[in-house]
Amino acid sequence: QATAAAATAAEMDAATLQQRALVFEQALSVLLKCAFEHVEPLQTVDMPELVEHCAEVLDHCASRAPGDVEFTRTQESAVPLYLASVAKRLEALDESRVMALIKGRAIFPRILRYASVHGEVLQAE
Repeated sequence: QATAAAATAAEMDAATLQQRALVFEQALSVLLKCAFEHVEPLQTVDMPELVEHCAEVLDHCASRAPGDVEFTRTQESAVPLYLASVAKRLEALDESRVMALIKGRAIFPRILRYASVHGEVLQAE
């Protein structure tokens, strides 16, 4: 219903709105993935929000069957890359703070569940 209401407000049909939202999400995923390849964006990002976002996306993925998740440059495929970027640059970040956030949101069990459910359909990047 939210999609229909937003589509009506934007004066377009729901399918067009969903397609445009997907294109926006894909562009944002690529932008963030590229940005997080450098330490400076990770030093300035709101790390609690990033970790919370990752936890929510991982939970969303774990609740869906492998064939029901779009992995083409979406958050579902980008979140493991975000987490890998954080892990690679942990020494340049406030390691104890970041690890406390990761532990507090149980990111490791979530990423393992994600990998066990979707590992066969994921592509190496």
